[in-house]
Amino acid sequence: MLDKAPKLPERDEEGPPQRVIRLDPVLEDWEIEDAVLGAGNTAPGDDEITTQVLIRAWPCIRTAVARLYNASIWWSYYPRCLKKARTVIIPKGADKDLSQAKNWRPIALLSCIGKGLERVIARKINIEIVVNKILASTHFGALPRRAAVDLAWCLVSDIEEAFKQGKSVIAFLMDIKEAFDIVSPSTLINRLRI
Repeated sequence: MLDKAPKLPERDEEGPPQRVIRLDPVLEDWEIEDAVLGAGNTAPGDDEITTQVLIRAWPCIRTAVARLYNASIWWSYYPRCLKKARTVIIPKGADKDLSQAKNWRPIALLSCIGKGLERVIARKINIEIVVNKILASTHFGALPRRAAVDLAWCLVSDIEEAFKQGKSVIAFLMDIKEAFDIVSPSTLINRLRI
């Protein structure tokens, strides 16, 4: 076990207190195997090692991958070789005018081993977030056993409850397309802390 949790940045004066998530630095074999091999047919990165290659090689490499992942979590270090990405440009759709730059999407292809490490860490963080009730109970994005459908059911339930009480209901829904392309990341982070 780690003696201390990773140090988080100081909070704003008016912002809510920050909670520390302590991840167990020792990963179980099944967690690692599921994170690496359960990814499906994902595109490989610069190393060109596919998930199918990892599945076939797994009996020979499982111990080395486990050591890599556990050391990475223990030392809070993400290996540089796993950060290397190959960027490719793919069309957004067959019906789009491909002479327009906006109709192409750049994607970064990362190592499948690196994707597995990210996946296992994200799962551990998500579990801690739910168990320690760090997010609001109405937060549904990217958490285990919560989906957009659940959020829609909550909205329907709230509307039905209001109707039962004889109240009127107004819903204001927005589709914020490309809104975050113009947002200052530092300003957004400061606002989210409030």
